Amino acid sequence: MDIFWSTVQQSTGLYTSGRDMLKFEPVSLFDELKERYKGTEVENQYLKCPSAVIELKKTYVIKSDIDYNIYFGENNSIYSDLYDQDFFNSSIKVWSLEDTMFGYDFYYMFYSEKSVAITMLPAFMHDSPFKDAYFTPGSFDISKWFRPLTTGMIHPKRTDIKIKRGDALFYVRFSTDNKIKLRKFDMSPKLSFFSKEALNLKSHLPNRNLKYLYNIFNQSKYNKKIIKEIKQNLSE
Repeated sequence: MDIFWSTVQQSTGLYTSGRDMLKFEPVSLFDELKERYKGTEVENQYLKCPSAVIELKKTYVIKSDIDYNIYFGENNSIYSDLYDQDFFNSSIKVWSLEDTMFGYDFYYMFYSEKSVAITMLPAFMHDSPFKDAYFTPGSFDISKWFRPLTTGMIHPKRTDIKIKRGDALFYVRFSTDNKIKLRKFDMSPKLSFFSKEALNLKSHLPNRNLKYLYNIFNQSKYNKKIIKEIKQNLSE
């Protein structure tokens, strides 16, 4: 099964440009653990368990392309000492200062011609910088919705979050039993437009469920337009 992926730049600030070259290709959790536990009993037992293999091969690791710190100060403030305020504003979405609920936009995009759900999960097999926070999982059909991923967290402990390049931030799991082939595409102006349209639709139609939004997406014929544009911009 082909699953197309890319990264998208949401702003043109000094510190946001050039990051596409730094992004890591998603790697299957199975391959990551096979390398880590090569020659151990973990490989001989757990990584040869059929139920584990099925799950791990459809789960992919998303890693940080940069170092970044997130701090929690007085009066429920959230801030960073790296880069500038424009970078912070384009990367961190604060939903509730009182509850320390925020999102870290990571700008990965996934799309498929065939119906398949993507689920964002905490990096439970890695020493993730988000391990002290409650990761808020979410899922949607990537053949019926075209938007970048956002990691959501609730962090009542308010401990410092220090991210290093290469750290596993979260996982994405695809709800398919088919063999997955990731194919990278370059974001074109048309694809950026389609993505922004999908994101902004919820501003005009708040509190609508995914089924309702999927119907609008399909009625607009965006699915056909998007896959055509993706195939014209494959990186291979």
